[in-house]
Amino acid sequence: MNILLLTPLYKIKGRDSFERNTEAIHYLIKYWNEQQDVQVRVINTYLNPGRNIAFLLKKGELSNYKTDYEYEVDSVPVYMTEVQQIPFQSHLWGFQNKKMLRAVNTVIEKYQFVPDVVIAHFPVRYAPIMENIPCNGPKIAVAHTTDTRICKKKPGFWIPRINKAFDRVYCRSLPINRECRELGLENVADFIIYSGVPYAKEIKQNSCSVMINKKITFLYVGKPIKRKHVDYVINALPCLIGKADFDFLIIGKGTEENSLREQAKMCKIEDRVIFLGSMSRDKVYEYMGKANIFIMPSTQETLGLVYLEAMMHGCITVGTENEGIDGIIKDGENGFLVKQFDQESVTNTINRIVTMSEANISVISQNAVKTALYYNEKDMSLRYLDEVKRVAKETREREFK
Repeated sequence: MNILLLTPLYKIKGRDSFERNTEAIHYLIKYWNEQQDVQVRVINTYLNPGRNIAFLLKKGELSNYKTDYEYEVDSVPVYMTEVQQIPFQSHLWGFQNKKMLRAVNTVIEKYQFVPDVVIAHFPVRYAPIMENIPCNGPKIAVAHTTDTRICKKKPGFWIPRINKAFDRVYCRSLPINRECRELGLENVADFIIYSGVPYAKEIKQNSCSVMINKKITFLYVGKPIKRKHVDYVINALPCLIGKADFDFLIIGKGTEENSLREQAKMCKIEDRVIFLGSMSRDKVYEYMGKANIFIMPSTQETLGLVYLEAMMHGCITVGTENEGIDGIIKDGENGFLVKQFDQESVTNTINRIVTMSEANISVISQNAVKTALYYNEKDMSLRYLDEVKRVAKETREREFK
């Protein structure tokens, strides 16, 4: 089975200057080419953000933009073409669609690779070109938060186009699934395409109660940007002064770092809020192995792989209601959920956690690990593949009738 996967967001090798570089979708499919009956190729139509249009003026970047690029990650071949977005652009224009379609045709012709299945992560980026892509089987959309956000702005424009372009729509979380159905997307599958995480090398025995009189380590991993709401955590932590010793580790670089430093000073906890910068995934896991509470009250989060990574290491993990992790985290059972855009909810949840008994904390930590073990990356990848095979078979059988 030949599977062609289209995405504007994928793991990149050899282009460190790019702003967008995520491994989440790669982890979803990295085991597919190990299967004897499967060959997958990825086309990464990298979208340079509109606000960064000056990026092309940097030395060498315009030449890179004009020249497509091939690389391989874990035996998965990737063909990358850059597409420059225009500031305030609501949808891609003709010349951008032609550039993406040209990349598709290049892969098909160069490698004699006619797909049996086409999968498009972020269907709003590909709906206009799908009818021009040859395929022997179904064309599948995988919706992310970006898709529902864009569709809500112009449902009359996007919904008919996606319905026409794709035979089946999958979603990356339960909240996205609900939104897709409410928007009127057709053929939305019940199966959720969740990400998976690697097994932890070591799982700690967690302790984060004020009752044990030990320092409590809070951890955030990700870019400190506005929608992550790291400020809510900093505002909440002074409630622990006089109750518990604590520190708050922030891993990642982002636009809000300076303002967060200032905020920590205003809250008089600057000595407890520690900015560690960017680091490798393995190093992040070391910190997860030592932290007690992982907290990220972010919004517009498709899933948030980092939540599962923290859970795999036994962290008491705090996510956000009605975001991607809602449905995996069950409040008070294997983690906690705060309300969207709600400072008080973050403060109350922190108080709730640290005043729990050690027995309750231990149970929640163990449940978090059990949940994350189910969502290990290889099993999740192969479940996804099995679903793709099932739909492809179902499509063939329907055509033969």
